[in-house]
Amino acid sequence: MKKRTAGLPGILALSAVFAALVSACYNPDFGPYITGVQLNRNQLRLTYTPGDIADTGEIIATLRPNNVGLEGVRVEWTISGEEVISFFGDPPTSFDADGTSRMTIMSNGIGTTSVIVSVTTAGGFIFVASCAVIVEEP
Repeated sequence: MKKRTAGLPGILALSAVFAALVSACYNPDFGPYITGVQLNRNQLRLTYTPGDIADTGEIIATLRPNNVGLEGVRVEWTISGEEVISFFGDPPTSFDADGTSRMTIMSNGIGTTSVIVSVTTAGGFIFVASCAVIVEEP
């Protein structure tokens, strides 16, 4: 059986593909391009007792990769059911220098809803992530 090798044409082709991938993910003026946003959790469980202090939890959004340029990058936090949860304070509209944005959520009632974070880049690309929030009796 004859052993096959890639040879010089195969190596050159693979090198060209690798160079194209690297250049597609890196802008020398601003560093790597944003490729997404990730939340620190997929689900958050809170409790609610009427007349008692609201339960709170924190959700952290992190840009991917986390060493990107932040100029022109906007973040928007939204809630799909405000009768169940609300934001504790005003949602941030930008990311910290480390590529994170933090939001504290508090319980308003029993039910299930979600928190959605949308990131818009300077180039107009939009990335979205969500976290299910379940509020139940203690």
